[in-house]
Amino acid sequence: MTETKRSSLGWYWLKIAVLVFVVYYALRLILFYVLYRVLPPTVYGILNLALFVAVFAALPALAYRRIMRVPDVTSTRSISVPVSKETVCELVPQLILKSKWKLIDSDKTLGHFKARIGASIWTWGETMLVDVSMNEDGSTKVDVYCEVIHHQKADHGKLDKDVDKFYRELENLINQQSKS
Repeated sequence: MTETKRSSLGWYWLKIAVLVFVVYYALRLILFYVLYRVLPPTVYGILNLALFVAVFAALPALAYRRIMRVPDVTSTRSISVPVSKETVCELVPQLILKSKWKLIDSDKTLGHFKARIGASIWTWGETMLVDVSMNEDGSTKVDVYCEVIHHQKADHGKLDKDVDKFYRELENLINQQSKS
């Protein structure tokens, strides 16, 4: 978090506090004038308490979540392999299916692939994007970008393990192909 954002958080909290009080008293006036004459005093008291809890607990919590937004967890890496782009584009779908991941989108001509990795004990699931392109020296560059889905804030290293597994399996497939 930058220093400017940290120093300006006080103004955010002041705005949130004013908003909470305004919303609470506006809703309380509406509740009083509309429902006080219709409902028995105990029901009115329960509604008044529920309104107080909802406004003074939920609204600041939502505002805090919005202000202190933490970026989603991602893992990005790239390697160069000494085979052609076409060969890598043929191997990537095989690798994804071999790893029991779901291939969602595949464009072998452009070298773009998208896979979904299922939920586990560590994450709710991940999306892996693979981009295959040619380097100037004739080797093939493989970029892998992996992110959690559902805005999870921790992955306990699972994304890095999945990216490592992808590269390890890709190298194994390339070595098997070069031996045969």
